[in-house]
Amino acid sequence: MPSAHVFGVIQYNTKLFSINTTAYHDHNYGAWPTNLFNWIWAQFHRVDKEFSLVLGSYHIPVTENEYIGYIFIRWRNQRIEIGTLCGNTFHLKPLEWQIVDGKKYSIHNKIEAWNDQYKINIEYK
Repeated sequence: MPSAHVFGVIQYNTKLFSINTTAYHDHNYGAWPTNLFNWIWAQFHRVDKEFSLVLGSYHIPVTENEYIGYIFIRWRNQRIEIGTLCGNTFHLKPLEWQIVDGKKYSIHNKIEAWNDQYKINIEYK
């Protein structure tokens, strides 16, 4: 689910916060062997621009540089879905890596994805 409209009250200790906005929720049941797949995930949200973006990708282990991935965008009440599983073109290129606790993580990525209506070019760090 790339996004949903949510409203209600969140309580933190004794403080109450009213919310009425776009939100995102994700489940990852069980344990993914992320060290085998180089799982890459990012989320960006701008309430003032009515914009949310969620992207996920993983490296196909038997290939050198092939990634499967998706981008979900919610913009001004539109839902845009682009990704490998939708039959669209998705390319991810890691530009910079970092070793944390002996594991290699991509920390700077370039992504190009498109379908018949939209083309997305993103570089983020």
